[in-house]
Amino acid sequence: MLTIKNKELASVINFLSDLELAPKSSRIRSKLVTKFMSKHDEYAEDEQSIFDVYGERDDNGELIKVDETSYKIAPDKLQECLAEHNKLVDEEVKINLDELKDNVKYLVGKLEKLDIKLSGQDASTYDLIMDKLEGEI
Repeated sequence: MLTIKNKELASVINFLSDLELAPKSSRIRSKLVTKFMSKHDEYAEDEQSIFDVYGERDDNGELIKVDETSYKIAPDKLQECLAEHNKLVDEEVKINLDELKDNVKYLVGKLEKLDIKLSGQDASTYDLIMDKLEGEI
C-alpha cells in the first residue's frame, strides 16, 4: 500500500503526466496517475468541505471567492480554518497498487533509465516517486 501526503499529489501527477514514455510504460503510468487523481479528487472535496464550514458567505448564502481556488475566510475563524487545512494537507493517503504490482516494477526500471536532466522541484518529485514506488516492489 503506497502512502503519500495530500500536498504531494499534484506535483506527482503533473510530473508523471509530463513524462514522455514508450507505449507500455505510458500505459502503466496512466493507470498509476488515475489512482493518484482519484485521491486528489477526494482531497479537493475535503478541502471544499473546510471552505464550506469556515468561508464567509454573501447575502445569497454563496461562498465569497478570493480567486479561482480560494475563498474569503471569516477573521474570527481564520486560525481554526488554517489548522484544519494544514492537517488535511499533511494527511497521508493510501493507494492500493496490488493490481499493478508487476507493472510497477517494470515502470520503476524504465524511470531509472530516463535520459533527462532533473533539477529543482522535478528532481525532488522524481526522488519522491522513486522512493514510493520502490517501496512497493
